Amino acid sequence: MRIRQCCALARCNRSRRSRKPLSLLLRRAVRAGVSHANRYSELYPQIGNGNLKGAAVDILSANPLGGMCSRVCPTEILCEGSCVRNYSGDEPVKIGALQRHATDWAQAKGEPLFKRAAETGRRIAIIGAGPAGLACAYRLALAGHRAIIFDAREKPGGLNEYGIAAYKTVEDFAQRGIEWLYSIGFELTAIKAA
Repeated sequence: MRIRQCCALARCNRSRRSRKPLSLLLRRAVRAGVSHANRYSELYPQIGNGNLKGAAVDILSANPLGGMCSRVCPTEILCEGSCVRNYSGDEPVKIGALQRHATDWAQAKGEPLFKRAAETGRRIAIIGAGPAGLACAYRLALAGHRAIIFDAREKPGGLNEYGIAAYKTVEDFAQRGIEWLYSIGFELTAIKAA
């Protein structure tokens, strides 16, 4: 299913055959064990109504690396395999494509989606510039703390930069995502080996 079809589905907000609201199907998915589906019941109408900024805020507030996750997470197995639309004979919702659409829009716009809190005066060191370290620094910086990441490599990103196949993250996507994280304001210090 392509992005345009997914957006049309979100705009319609109904299953074609059952005519049940998509949010009802998502609530059933929560009961079936798809733990994050509850959050997506609000995401689809936003994308369908053209509110990509609202969708991106929801995605990136839950996961600051949501753009990367939408590319590398096996949603076709985890989410789409458990989608309740499979049981009604419809195609499952392509959540990875929808997330990618919203987060790519936000990155292309370049405008800040979140505002940094007032400076607290606290300094916090984070060891490792992998996904967890970057997300931690981002959250701390949002809260107004001075976050400094120490990493042995010159280039931040950890697994996102060095461990994921290049075809999944074309056009230096990992580094562009990190630059977006830096926009909130934190530091990276490379540790030189002795």
